[in-house]
Amino acid sequence: MRFSRSARWASCIALACLASATRGAAQHNEDMAVARAGVSPASTQRVRPVRLLPGIQFGGALPTSGLGDLYSTGFRAGLTLTAVLPALPYGVRAALTYDRFGGGTVTPPGSSPVTVDAASMTSLTVTGLISERAPRSALLYVTAGIGLHRLDAEALDTLGTGDDEPIDEPDVQPVSGGTETKFGASVGGGLTFRLAGLPSYIEVQAVKLFGADALVVPVVIGVQLGR
Repeated sequence: MRFSRSARWASCIALACLASATRGAAQHNEDMAVARAGVSPASTQRVRPVRLLPGIQFGGALPTSGLGDLYSTGFRAGLTLTAVLPALPYGVRAALTYDRFGGGTVTPPGSSPVTVDAASMTSLTVTGLISERAPRSALLYVTAGIGLHRLDAEALDTLGTGDDEPIDEPDVQPVSGGTETKFGASVGGGLTFRLAGLPSYIEVQAVKLFGADALVVPVVIGVQLGR
């Protein structure tokens, strides 16, 4: 039996429609099964369990305790790498930071004025974050972490009153500079927001150096270079 050309075209179109309907019914059945299991169809797609967001931060660093008696407020700059869990409000941030503190002239009790040059501190820290990645544009969060801090104090010159010559009084010990590496712990908090579409934050921490009368309070603004 021969079929006309129009009959053959009609048969092809009918077969195509039947195949499309079959695929649509199969997809509908799969979506219904996923919905009955309590999972949205979008969640069955590929989901990255952890996101790694590189970033930068910049701000001020306030030395307090004994460190604040010698140095004035300086600045902080740092590079960060933040690991976040998209479905949970938890994260971990590793940071390499550099603090620079200003110097000045101080007068220890019973001694002559002392000129204190600027000092610096390089730190490698790991900090846990809670509630930074909740699905809101702005959110308060808290941090706690540990780190390794290398404090580099430049030469400190002990000066006599009214002149630039070192004093030679036997009861006054010159103050010397040097480098020390200390472990430390930090606690703090911040507020997230978006800057030019990027995850950003403003953060305040208190960093205590173990075995030293030194407490540093950095206040920074950070930007995570990822979406």
